[in-house]
Amino acid sequence: MKNPDGGSTLPGGGTVATADGARIAVPAGATIDKDGNVAIPADKEAKGALAEGVSATFPGGSVIDARGLITVGAGLPGGGAAQAEVALSGGAAIAAPAGSVIGDGAIRLPLSGPAGKITYAGADGTVSEIEIRPGYAVEIQRPDLPGASGLEIFFNSPAIRLTVGDTEYQAKGETKEAQSPAFIDNDRTYLGIRDIGNALGGEIAWDRASGTASLSKNGVTALATVGQGYIRVVGKDGIERREPIDAPALNRAGRVYLPGRAILEAFGYSVAWDGASRSVSATR
Repeated sequence: MKNPDGGSTLPGGGTVATADGARIAVPAGATIDKDGNVAIPADKEAKGALAEGVSATFPGGSVIDARGLITVGAGLPGGGAAQAEVALSGGAAIAAPAGSVIGDGAIRLPLSGPAGKITYAGADGTVSEIEIRPGYAVEIQRPDLPGASGLEIFFNSPAIRLTVGDTEYQAKGETKEAQSPAFIDNDRTYLGIRDIGNALGGEIAWDRASGTASLSKNGVTALATVGQGYIRVVGKDGIERREPIDAPALNRAGRVYLPGRAILEAFGYSVAWDGASRSVSATR
């Protein structure tokens, strides 16, 4: 059913499948706007699996954007008192308040508002809680592990920050040493592949024969070949797509550098450039 704004309404509901492998059943009356964003009716809820061993319930007013990221209670004035419930196969449960963004293996709380919490039972049956403060994120690394041992909590504003020429950078609230400091070439910012991999917590590989660097995390792999005008991105569904870039990967003195914006956006990050400080910030 078409809406006046160019979107559609799903009279009988349906299932939304995202690029990172989530499958979410949306109720009757859910709407899809012209940009591909799916909104859950305020008086209903959506349920689904975010990944193997990770299920979730989303309150009315939540929105699934075209990238597959879910904002909790985004459609309600002020977010209301809505919260999402995420359950892990290892027994832990995560309550994410309104305004939290869920997707790509993590739950990110807004900078202000109520706290979230992780609830789990210990080996002796005692129930424990861990508070998640505003501005922090929970990365789901191993949903099958007992308690909270498969989770990592980190500060998420921004998740990554690198400054051109600096020998240090910020990742998840920690200061790390840059093996290959960022630089600018033809008005494009280049980041060392090892620094990007370490910042993301991903796996890095280098194929010397083809001149191809690859970076993998949470089932997504991005591949960049030195001198090529595109990067290849393989999603969790195994489908490869090519993303054109105007700044190809470079090899300088045996170190591989990738176009910062393109490679970070391939993993779902929003990237901002601060010209005054010559810094790249990436958040999700």
